[in-house]
Amino acid sequence: MIYRRTYLLILLLFLINSSAIAQTAKFSWVGDICSSIGTYKLSDYTASQIQDSYRIAMTQDFRLNTGSIPPFSLEELNRESVADLDREYEQKLAELNKLDLIKSSFWQDLKVSNIDYMKQYYQLKRATMLAYTDPSALNEIAKTDPVLLKYAQALNSGGEQLINAWREVNEVNRLKNGNPGRLKQRFDQQNASAERYTYATIEVLAFGWWNHAIRSFRYPDTSQAQQNFIKLFKTVKSFDCSH
Repeated sequence: MIYRRTYLLILLLFLINSSAIAQTAKFSWVGDICSSIGTYKLSDYTASQIQDSYRIAMTQDFRLNTGSIPPFSLEELNRESVADLDREYEQKLAELNKLDLIKSSFWQDLKVSNIDYMKQYYQLKRATMLAYTDPSALNEIAKTDPVLLKYAQALNSGGEQLINAWREVNEVNRLKNGNPGRLKQRFDQQNASAERYTYATIEVLAFGWWNHAIRSFRYPDTSQAQQNFIKLFKTVKSFDCSH
């Protein structure tokens, strides 16, 4: 009878342990250097929480890709579509809002900061794309920044004020370029063309207005995102690493 009880106790402990093991799941991903597989407890997180935390921490899924600044050619400038940007923004903002993230302050704050950044970046990019044909789109964004105001005023005024702003931007770019003579030659050729004001608009918007505006942006702090994502797993095994 004692042996039977001992056997039943061992069997019970084995079943309990097996059940605990069964309450884990695996998630695999490909990072910048390695592929990884992590094991997590289903009692701690759901599969959707792991998946969505991965998306916000370690992917570019919510980056707005519509519209090139600057456009690579005059033909591409004519194909730029603010309506396409609007659709991409609405879709990705809806996805971001619906993310099922871990219920902790870190992950919830990361979601809020990403939403705030996407909204501000969208407004800036949309205004910049509109400004190729309607520079007044810049005025609302520029009103609190004297450098942006200078570029917005030149773009709105056109004429020699725009050409002078273009020349200034081009000269600054030459100082940072390994082949300043090439930039000077291109400027002279474009300034002598019938499309000089279009070229001026493109360069002032991209290398004057946009570069200054984007430098003052407050990006989401993702410095701890990858580390906090990995902490969600009981174990992580990495392989196929390249150095």
